[in-house]
Amino acid sequence: MFFQNLNEEIKEFKFDPLTPNTNVNLGQLSTDNMNPTPIAKITFDCLNPGDLVWLNGIFHVTNNSINDDGVNTIISKNGVPIYEVPFTDIDDINGDHVGQILSQQTVDFITVCQKSVTYELAASTGGDNDDIDLFGPITFTATRIAGFQQAETCQFEFDTSTAVEIPISNDINTPTMVAKLTFDCLKPGDLVWLNGLFHVDNDNDTLDKIPFLQRIFKNNDPNPIYSSNTDIEEESNDDLFQILSQQAVDVITSLQRDVMYTLIVSVPMNADEVFLSGPIAFTGTLLRKEKR
Repeated sequence: MFFQNLNEEIKEFKFDPLTPNTNVNLGQLSTDNMNPTPIAKITFDCLNPGDLVWLNGIFHVTNNSINDDGVNTIISKNGVPIYEVPFTDIDDINGDHVGQILSQQTVDFITVCQKSVTYELAASTGGDNDDIDLFGPITFTATRIAGFQQAETCQFEFDTSTAVEIPISNDINTPTMVAKLTFDCLKPGDLVWLNGLFHVDNDNDTLDKIPFLQRIFKNNDPNPIYSSNTDIEEESNDDLFQILSQQAVDVITSLQRDVMYTLIVSVPMNADEVFLSGPIAFTGTLLRKEKR
């Protein structure tokens, strides 16, 4: 109920299979990047200057082919892509995870009045493999935040148009910073909702799974407010541009100024060929109760 006191609007598309079994085949993904398979869409009647539309999607796929292949994921606005992951590797039928999760997140900043705005989530294989299938559950949610008297959203977003990769540090004391954002002032009772998303690629083929450490820090506190380890498989088996996502809520109990949150990552010392890739998103939403 974080948004109950905000001047906001939530539009949601959500599809769940009729049975609890998520491994329900919803059809094959298109092999044509120019005509991807529509997964979900949302329409707003009117968006105003200053609005933010926060888009979150999730769906599942499985590869029934004997060959590895990739899935292209797009979020478009009135037919024009505003978020795109050109390739996420899906292992062959002997190695892939049935119902592999694909997650997306971006923020659309509205600068002019716009009517009848449709956001659509779509995907394709971009090749000749017609054996990658779409599975539920599917969720595609758009949150329009319009009231900055009660809320503030800080957005860092970096999207490479090419397959540029950044080496990830294998020194835990000097980790790689993925993104950062700063709030000028936080007050007692505020909630800061942090959401991150980025992609990684492991080019090591001599190591088994690599533990990938991802943490969110606040200012200079040595204790992270979020920390997790995720195994990244070796080059022959890893998911190229594997998606990693983070989420945490920081509860503010005292007046704080110039508060910086940083999302950082590192790998073990024996791993020196793990790379960071876009799209990268790191969003902090300040939620403040209305004065009564």
